[in-house]
Parts: sequence; C-alpha cells; structure tokens
Amino acid sequence: MNSAVESTSSPVPAIRASRLLATLRLAGLLGDTAASMVALVWRGLVAGPDDRRAARAAQRWASRTLRRCGVRVDVRGPLPTSPAVLVANHRSYLDIAVLLSQVPCHFLAKKELASWPVLGPAARHANTVFVDRSDGASRRGARDSLARAVAGGATVAVFPEGTTTAGPGLLPFRPGVFAMAAAQAVPIIPVAVWYDRPEVAWVGDDEFVPHFLECFSERTTIAHVSFGPQASHVEPMELCRSTWSWIARCLSECGQPNARRMQ
Repeated sequence: MNSAVESTSSPVPAIRASRLLATLRLAGLLGDTAASMVALVWRGLVAGPDDRRAARAAQRWASRTLRRCGVRVDVRGPLPTSPAVLVANHRSYLDIAVLLSQVPCHFLAKKELASWPVLGPAARHANTVFVDRSDGASRRGARDSLARAVAGGATVAVFPEGTTTAGPGLLPFRPGVFAMAAAQAVPIIPVAVWYDRPEVAWVGDDEFVPHFLECFSERTTIAHVSFGPQASHVEPMELCRSTWSWIARCLSECGQPNARRMQ
C-alpha cells in the first residue's frame, strides 16, 4: 500500500512537464529569432540599412523573448533618454535581452557569440560589435566601432568584467570603454543586474542548450536591473572606479556582497 501511494506522488511527471516547457521555450526562441532576423534583413534590402530600425527591432525581440521564457524584469532607476554608455555587470546571456528590453542599444560581445547557430547571425544584424579580448587590435577596433555608434547618436552597452560570473560580487573592470566615453564626452550610466535564482548565471564551461533547458524549466524568473546616475567629463580611471563602486554597492545592498575589490 505504501509503495502504491509513493508511486502516485512521483515527481517524474512534473519533471517531464518542466523539461517540456523549457524545450518549447527554446524552440520558440530560436524560431522567433530566425524570423526576426529574416524580416530585418528584408527591410534592410528594401529600405536600406538603418541602425535605429535594427535597434528597435532588437528591443521588440528581447521583450518577446523574456515573456516567452517567463522572465519578469524589475526595473529601478531612470532609463536613459539620450545617448549614453551603459556599463553593467555580467551574469548570463540573459543580460543582453534584459537590458535590450529596456533600452534600444548597440552591444559589445565576445567573438564566440558570432559563431552560435541562429543567435550569432541575428546578433550581427542587430548592431552587435564583436571583440576578441585577447587581441589588442580587436579591442581597439571594437572601441572605434562603439565610438562611431555613440557619435551617431546611439546608446551602447558593455560588460567590462570581460566574462560572466556567478557572483557574489564583481570582477575588476577593463578600462577601455571609459577612455572612449571620456574622449567622446558621452555619459556613463552604471547598471546592476541580478536574478532571483543563482542558477541563471552562465559561467565556466556550461553549454548553452543544457543550461537553458535546466534554467528555464521554472515557470518564472525575476531579473532585477537597476540604472544608476550618469557621470561624464571626468578622468577615465576615476570614471571606471566610480562606476564599479556604484554597481558593487548596489549588488551588496541586494544581498550579493563583493568578492573582489576594484584596483
């Protein structure tokens, strides 16, 4: 009798339902991404390339993606109303969609993203600048591309830790983007990003598909994003330190104390 009761309360059906939910979400993400990319390319062929149109299309894609994946975004602080450089900590591939859903912007991303199926080509058509962080020429070229975007009136977003981290805390920032912002006289806006579940972080040797299926088998994920006060027209390293300190303080106040200090 006891074994029969235990068998009827088995968690296996719930696990299967959760995995099915995540699989459907992944299929929807890839399908919608491919369709959005084709539509954007077609509009470009008909009406000519337009970075602002691409940014708006990417923002709509991000909002749909988050809804599909059950992600609710809790936003704090004022959104930028003029061109700026958004500087954020980096937890997951989800960070891009979270920021993009709030602000249409260009992104600086690691070169590996360009080779991803579906998502890589879509990123190339959505104002993403790719960089090989181990190559000085690539880093300089990426900064020049961001500078041109800012000069053209765009907002850009960067993750100067250079990699994703599970936290708690914040890695030191790479200084290049701060020199670019100071030279262009464009404001820096610090952005702190964190999630209600630590497994959302995508780090190390995690593979995208297994991580996605594990992470998004949950019905709801809450992404917290906090926009800070803008700063500009200061010495680049001081701008770097003050931005790092604001994000670190914000994460600490949210219960994610700093693991390392900015040098």
